[in-house]
Amino acid sequence: MHLAKLIKADLLTVEAQGRHRYYTYSRPEVAYAVEALAALVPARHRETAEKEDPPIRICRTCYDHLAGRVGVQVTESLIKQKILVQTGGQFELTEKGTHWFATHGIDTTTLQRQKRHFSRTCLDWTERRPHLAGSLGAALLQKMLTAQWLRRRVNTRALTITVAGQQALYQLFKITG
Repeated sequence: MHLAKLIKADLLTVEAQGRHRYYTYSRPEVAYAVEALAALVPARHRETAEKEDPPIRICRTCYDHLAGRVGVQVTESLIKQKILVQTGGQFELTEKGTHWFATHGIDTTTLQRQKRHFSRTCLDWTERRPHLAGSLGAALLQKMLTAQWLRRRVNTRALTITVAGQQALYQLFKITG
């Protein structure tokens, strides 16, 4: 009921993805107002919240592709490098992107022939920004696991970033921390 009122007041928008609904601020001014309110939270509460950032928020699987803060940063880097171009709910592979993925052992031609989506957006539930899904996203995650940049954790979708992974994420995507 409260969310419906915020949508009606044009403070929020909603995006449906399967059975999930994702709510975002309708315009930048709303985000600024919320950030201003957040500044009123005492420092000791902010520090506690920052320390409690669980691993599943940082790096995890989402079905068979990479998600979390790292998944979003990888996707944003691929867009910034003009390897992918976002068009609505899809990512388009550029000519540069075809070469880039081939250089890293990922055959995009074979992936495009599969019966599933090749490259689409998937809204990240922690970051509220899209990460790369589809057969291309799955192939990229598999490459990272095979190269041991990431390791699966037992009984969770959270992934551990290895030392080699930290180096690769920085070199390929300029991701730190």
